[in-house]
Amino acid sequence: FRLLIADMMVGGVGQANEMSDEVREMCEALRDGIQAAAAAQGGAPFTELTPVSYATQVVAGVNYFVKAKVGETEHIHIRIFKPLPHTGMGPEVHSVKLGMAADCPVSHF
Repeated sequence: FRLLIADMMVGGVGQANEMSDEVREMCEALRDGIQAAAAAQGGAPFTELTPVSYATQVVAGVNYFVKAKVGETEHIHIRIFKPLPHTGMGPEVHSVKLGMAADCPVSHF
């Protein structure tokens, strides 16, 4: 069976949203982890990290799939996992996709 919550199927990735203050602040707080994940893939350090849009997936917490601008024309996609509140754990960087185009839709990875 499928359970729909606010036009999103539980377990499925929702549609892209315009950036929210909550997601923007989460990205800024995780900036060092995002940089480390990019460097682990051979990515050069970036001075800009401007989140543009995001989609979410409800799991045992929430996966955030974020598109962020990191250069004049370069974008990356960031996957952040935010556990359920009762765990007492904060959000963490799960993975990063480098070399994404501005018009590349954010999706599950």
